[in-house]
Amino acid sequence: MRLFVIFGGLLVAALFAALLAPLFIDWTDYRGRFEAEASRLLGQPVRVAGDASARLLPFPSVTFSAVEVGPPEAPVIRARRFSMDAELAPFLQGQVLIFDMRIEEPEITVTLDDAGLPVWPVRRSDGPVDPARVTLERASITDASVTVIDPREDRVVTVTDLDATLDAGSLYGPWHADGTARAGNQTIAFTASSGTFAPEGFSLSLDVTLPALLMRVTADGRIGVADGATEPSWTGRFGVRPEGETALWRVEGEFSADARRLEATEFRADFGDAADPYQVTGSAEISGGAVPTYAITAKGNQIAMSGGDDAAAGQAVLARLAAINTGFADLPFPTIAGTIDLDLPAVVIDGAAIRNLKISARPALDGTTRRLEIGQASAELPG
Repeated sequence: MRLFVIFGGLLVAALFAALLAPLFIDWTDYRGRFEAEASRLLGQPVRVAGDASARLLPFPSVTFSAVEVGPPEAPVIRARRFSMDAELAPFLQGQVLIFDMRIEEPEITVTLDDAGLPVWPVRRSDGPVDPARVTLERASITDASVTVIDPREDRVVTVTDLDATLDAGSLYGPWHADGTARAGNQTIAFTASSGTFAPEGFSLSLDVTLPALLMRVTADGRIGVADGATEPSWTGRFGVRPEGETALWRVEGEFSADARRLEATEFRADFGDAADPYQVTGSAEISGGAVPTYAITAKGNQIAMSGGDDAAAGQAVLARLAAINTGFADLPFPTIAGTIDLDLPAVVIDGAAIRNLKISARPALDGTTRRLEIGQASAELPG
């Protein structure tokens, strides 16, 4: 019994020491341990150039300012402040449960190699912390900027004003993120979810809303190396539709994407009433480079028009054409140079058919109107 009393007294003294230690100890001396373990996990050297503080009770907590990741001459990440709060009980069992992590004003620079993959060393697996035993209940990123540099394509892409919250079952995933950002002149809101990272690949779902365009884009697929390929790509299904009560158009299909190319291997676009839409099918591709371009190839259904005395039928045709035209004007054509090739098998007017109507056009890029500039058109006329 006396042994238990002595042991209890030592435990209470140790807890009080842990609680009061930050008042008397310069925790900056312990930043080296954080730098070493973070460097091991990230595969890049980590430095704390600013202040450091830590406490054990009521829960383990650390805060560092002016954190840099990467070579001193060219850091890939700079953050004004990094702080983290963890649960004590799991820590005593060899697990790390982080219930709150905050990264303030990080600046992230990603450089792509010749294959279009981020230049980042492979993480070493040795060390006291197993990434599979680290759980992230909540992490917040505020006022971040991300710059992607592609030397081979002579292209730089920058995302600013990034605010996001994340959680993860482990550092290997699954991950979930919600946030907002600004890309170019567009503000976006996004939700992303991934499966568990594995050498053979992992699943990734993305849901992006463009408030200025009242448009929503979804993509659900898997990142990995496809059969016969040498580099990883993201393949799956996508959907694009306007936000709001009235959907005058919608596009869905299959896609394949990597760092330099996005291809809709096949798509279907519906215009007008969902119960009886006008359908267009085809494929599309956006290629990167210093001057990105896109190409859309589409084939529509036969269009029948009546010029007779049936006013109701005529009005129905006009209403359908108006819906198609309105939906077409609202389509999110990229604000880069591109071409659109449209093939209509037939346009029938009172039994007379215009066949094999082919139009090659490009959207105007003057920034003031949404119109098509027709470069070439051909058709087989009646007779």
